[in-house]
Amino acid sequence: MVTDAVHNLSKHSQDMADYLSETILTEFQEFVCSGKQYKEDADYVKEMIDAFNSRTDRLQNSMIEIADSIESITKAIDDGASGITGVADSAKSLAGDMEDITGRMDTNKMIVEELKKQMDIFADF
Repeated sequence: MVTDAVHNLSKHSQDMADYLSETILTEFQEFVCSGKQYKEDADYVKEMIDAFNSRTDRLQNSMIEIADSIESITKAIDDGASGITGVADSAKSLAGDMEDITGRMDTNKMIVEELKKQMDIFADF
């Protein structure tokens, strides 16, 4: 009778150990794999957001420079209206500022295209 109880206890202990190693341990290993994948995904998203922030900062700086150029153009126009002698210099400054704006608009276009690509990546998630 005691021997049967010990054998039953031994068998049930072995069954429990098998269950733990085959079922529970396997599930925990899957949880660990999922956790690693979540971390990798989070790192990737962080990189994308950092890149997005960098591009938006560049865009903001470019817009500030454009506003400064427009202010310079306005001043050049005001100076030109003040006297005929300053017209040639103002026109030269105006042309330079317009060229500067054109260049910065090209930069903005590139940045916006990069931002669009980033947004397309987020849209695919």
